[in-house]
Amino acid sequence: MKTVDGLLDAVKSRHGISSDYKLAQFLKMTQHTIANYRHGRSRPDDKTLARLAELGNIDPAEIDLLAAQLQAERATNEAAKQLWLRIADRLQAGATHLVMLIAVAIVSIAGYAPNAGATAVNHSELPCTKIYIV
Repeated sequence: MKTVDGLLDAVKSRHGISSDYKLAQFLKMTQHTIANYRHGRSRPDDKTLARLAELGNIDPAEIDLLAAQLQAERATNEAAKQLWLRIADRLQAGATHLVMLIAVAIVSIAGYAPNAGATAVNHSELPCTKIYIV
């Protein structure tokens, strides 16, 4: 899972930036803002989060999860906080299921080894895997 620190570090790495001071200049922010993000005193707003994700070339699914977690932190009442935490849990569970589906598909494909001497493939002999998305 990505964190705000991880997101900032991804931007630094992708753009060859060596310090938070230079990162602040690159993002046209103050160094104080970056330090506040790093120490949890403040969090990026949604627009800044999207910009950091783009600049860091981060998977949108990871950003969706981080955005939901940040919304939970910002929530002004317990009902809103619980709503965002449930959304974050569902996003995380969905990502976990997707990874498992991909692993099953890879294993299924890798487990099939056609006869090396065959010149043609009989498609009726190929394994058929059904994938159900819940």
